[in-house]
Amino acid sequence: MVESDITDEVSAHAPETAEHRLEFQRVMHQPVIPAVPMGGHCADPHPCPYLDRCAAEVAQPEYPVSLLSRGGVVVERLLADGYWDLRDVTEGLGIDA
Repeated sequence: MVESDITDEVSAHAPETAEHRLEFQRVMHQPVIPAVPMGGHCADPHPCPYLDRCAAEVAQPEYPVSLLSRGGVVVERLLADGYWDLRDVTEGLGIDA
């Protein structure tokens, strides 16, 4: 490990970050869910903390991928690839637990 000062690199992104922060805060405080369909972006690069809120608004699959006990990385990968129902998952996806 090497310690280095990255203040200049981070400071260069401060205005852009502030803009995004304000935009995201406006979205999070809206009384309605944004008109963006759920998809792989809900879990990639990490699961969205609002996934349950959005999922409550849409029809739930009969066999959600979250049924996989101890699915962990596999469930995250399936969600990131846009799979919500286990019946839609095909063989040969190359997912290793």
